[in-house]
Amino acid sequence: MLLSELIPAWAALGGVGEVIGFFVFGAMNLYVVIRGAESIKWLETLAAPLLLAVGVGLMMWAWPHMSMTELLAQPPSRPEGASVYGYFFAGLTAMVGFWATLSLNIPDFSRFAKSQKDQIAGQIIGLPLTMLFFAALGVVLTAASESLVGQTVADPVRLIGYIDSPFWVIMAMLLIIIATISTNTASNIVSPTNDFQNIAPKVINQTRGRADNRCGGSAADML
Repeated sequence: MLLSELIPAWAALGGVGEVIGFFVFGAMNLYVVIRGAESIKWLETLAAPLLLAVGVGLMMWAWPHMSMTELLAQPPSRPEGASVYGYFFAGLTAMVGFWATLSLNIPDFSRFAKSQKDQIAGQIIGLPLTMLFFAALGVVLTAASESLVGQTVADPVRLIGYIDSPFWVIMAMLLIIIATISTNTASNIVSPTNDFQNIAPKVINQTRGRADNRCGGSAADML
């Protein structure tokens, strides 16, 4: 989408363009990984406020185009008469599964906190509030998409492509790319790299451990 805005002819490549973009994006991830832990830390510091800025901007863009009353009045999607508990626990299980991999990474970062109180405060403030905000953002964007573009669009990235201003599309895409690389490297690199290093610390250093992880996938994913 970014390249199509910058180079109009790129959109004509279709699936070929997506494949090229996939490998370019993979190379960008690998570049950050090979540069070491400090580059990941730097990228995290840069991406965190940018991601929040994009989220707030999208919320401000979409909020006037949706009705909270109509949204809350929507009937549940489960079949009429079906028990709410089955759907609730299925959703709960999906969320636990989603966080299971990331929970392995928490000790890798929280061990550098100055105190136990600091890491508890950081997670209480950082995790529930941001998860609630971005989950709500997805709902608001989907609800507002009918008014914004004339059709229901559940993918926020695809919805951004409908913005009339190429400048804001390009800016949003750049920020999302940075945020995605940041999330990917933090979630899928740090913890498995430590695992590889602990197998043979005299043979595998951080750079080699990260490279092995990129080739073999995260330990959590393999489990």
